[in-house]
Amino acid sequence: MKKWLVLGLAATFFFGCATDEQEQQSGEDMDVSEEEMLEATILLTEDGGEVIEEEEVMFTEGDSLMDIMDENFDLVTDADGAFIEGINGYDSNETDGYFWTYTINDEEVFEGAEDVELEEGDDVHFDFAEW
Repeated sequence: MKKWLVLGLAATFFFGCATDEQEQQSGEDMDVSEEEMLEATILLTEDGGEVIEEEEVMFTEGDSLMDIMDENFDLVTDADGAFIEGINGYDSNETDGYFWTYTINDEEVFEGAEDVELEEGDDVHFDFAEW
């Protein structure tokens, strides 16, 4: 009889913990889904004209441009991870003088992508061109 009582208590404890954990995970999922998602457009071109790719990206407030780009494109960054040196196989090349530059809403940006936060509706234009 004691054995069944102990077994019953152990099962109650086990299933009670599992239910609490499931409720906690469900609550965490709701927090993530309740966050307001923002949208921006990323345009990749070569030599100011030829479109390589254009993509609508979703992100949350506070995400850096580097985080957003890393989630949506194949990147190569500098040793510090602050500057983008390659996107989707188009890598900066000092020998040929080709580098990535970018604008946000038609304004040149001279900061590393790690230091830039986008806002809703921003248009980001990366151009792979000779400097």
